[in-house]
This record gives sequence, C-alpha cells and structure tokens, in this order.
Amino acid sequence: MIRRPYGRVYMDDFYATRVGGTPVGSVVDAVALDAYPLEDGTPEDSFALIEKAQAILDAHEVTAPIWNVEINYGVLGGAAATTYHYSARKQASYVVRNDVLDASAGVRRV
Repeated sequence: MIRRPYGRVYMDDFYATRVGGTPVGSVVDAVALDAYPLEDGTPEDSFALIEKAQAILDAHEVTAPIWNVEINYGVLGGAAATTYHYSARKQASYVVRNDVLDASAGVRRV
C-alpha cells in the first residue's frame, strides 16, 4: 500500500534489495499497487500516488508494468471500515477519471 509515506519507504527499500547480486526489480513480472488515496481523496490523488510509485521504480530501474490492483474511494479503513456514500453521478465520474488517469500513467491493468 502506497497511500502513506511508510508504504513508499517500504517500496523503496524492497526495490533496492539485491538477492545474490541481482536487483529484485529485475525479476518481477508486474508491480501490483494499491493506489487508493486517503478517505477524502479523488482519482487525481490516486494518480499522484502512482506517479510517486513510478519515481521509486525508475530510481531502481524497474521496468515491469504497473497494475493498479485496488481502487477504493471514501474508505476510512481500520476496524470500523467506514465509507463515504457517493451519488451515482459522482461514482460514475470517479470510474471514468480513474481509468483515464491510470491509462495516462501507463498502468497496464486495473
């Protein structure tokens, strides 16, 4: 999960790892990201998280495609798992914006 800074630190540390001298990132087929933003976030915030993840991958020369494997908006998280309620119109706009932004970021699968 990359929505919080500690997740991005973990991602950076992971892709900096070498096993037997081989960079971990050179042997992955795809990079799976949970690019959902904080509970009041938007598709544009998700896009910003993908850009931050891409910068980490670029720094470690990881060329595997990105897959956005979880899309959530309005989820508070934690034990309560509280969610915001969005109108059908807003839900539709989030789906379209999310897909367009993921495509523009080069995300291969959503």
